[in-house]
Amino acid sequence: MRSSLVLIACMAGATGGVWWYAASRAPLAAGPPMVVGTIGDDEKHLVTPEMESASATVVGRALPPLRLGSDDGGSIELGERMSKGPLVLIFIKEGCPCSTAAEPFFRRLHAAYGEKVAFVGVIDGDLATADRWVDEHGTPFPVAVDPGLEMARGLGVTNSAYVAVVERGGRVARLWPGFSKGMLGELSAELAALAGVRPAAIDVSDAPAELYTGCPFEF
Repeated sequence: MRSSLVLIACMAGATGGVWWYAASRAPLAAGPPMVVGTIGDDEKHLVTPEMESASATVVGRALPPLRLGSDDGGSIELGERMSKGPLVLIFIKEGCPCSTAAEPFFRRLHAAYGEKVAFVGVIDGDLATADRWVDEHGTPFPVAVDPGLEMARGLGVTNSAYVAVVERGGRVARLWPGFSKGMLGELSAELAALAGVRPAAIDVSDAPAELYTGCPFEF
């Protein structure tokens, strides 16, 4: 039987809750790079200037305070983790081609910076949804489930494939409304600067040239 750890996170002052999921399992073999061509002709997924402007206004905002409880009766403060180093939040929508296409790049970034930077996925579903995502994609970092989209609302996230970097102390350093070659390079440089390490060489050759967002969340 698979050994798993389920963490429950309640957003302070908000109704509903955010469930955090992490599972330990044998690592999956890395598959071939995802082809982004399935989203390349869909103009609905191009990031708009309005999305970029709105994302810029989030910079400097404090991440909503979270208190995490675990199934062993203990508790984990996310704020304590952010006091030790930066955090990356990757917003995922089950069944979204952009989320699937972006996943390999986040695995590569995690391999480069995961020892100094905490990576967390945030998916719009329940624990079974998160479990399925991790199994299908071999995601090497925890995936939080946010069925009520409280986390997304708190950061002004409207679509999947948004990525937030939270600096030590809990302030949002950057929020990208999608991914592209240029954005992934910026993300790598941001993580290197916050972690105090040299920027890693990340293969982004199969990423889209233009900035693509994911499917809209259903608020």
